[in-house]
Amino acid sequence: MKTRMDKSICSWWDGPCLFEVLDRIEVPLRDPKGPFRMPIIDKFKDMGTVVMGKIESGTIREGDSLLVMPNKHNVKVIGISLDEHKVRYAGPAENVRVKLSGIEEEDIMSGFVLSSVANPVGAVFEFNAQLQILELLDNVRIS
Repeated sequence: MKTRMDKSICSWWDGPCLFEVLDRIEVPLRDPKGPFRMPIIDKFKDMGTVVMGKIESGTIREGDSLLVMPNKHNVKVIGISLDEHKVRYAGPAENVRVKLSGIEEEDIMSGFVLSSVANPVGAVFEFNAQLQILELLDNVRIS
């Protein structure tokens, strides 16, 4: 994984090691002008409903009207904090706390997405996945 294997050990592979492949991957830049997207990782009540997450796309400002997906709840931004400091706006890749009005804490779950109203994040009810079990423990029964 870290270094290429010698031909005497791994004769069937002459390509790059995993870390070399990962180092070559170009990570797409987050778009500050794109539609607002922030997956919610936590929430709490502090004189209002506060959600926490990392902004993946777009920017957020105090007074913005947003949508909590997938339940399509309209909310308004009444405060933004970065590292315990109040700010007026925030952009991509920033971990923020956002105080919202128009929603209660119990109406939000981890994994919901704070999204722009004009271009809301899509929601699905079903998806296909392929799972591969790489190691099966002796005491685990699969039914």
